[in-house]
Amino acid sequence: MSVFILISVYSALDFHVSYEMCTSF
Repeated sequence: MSVFILISVYSALDFHVSYEMCTSF
């Protein structure tokens, strides 16, 4: 269960970083 949450958080964070990088350019 904790692993699933960790993956979900990592995916959300990765998406946020990608979004920030796209908007910065």
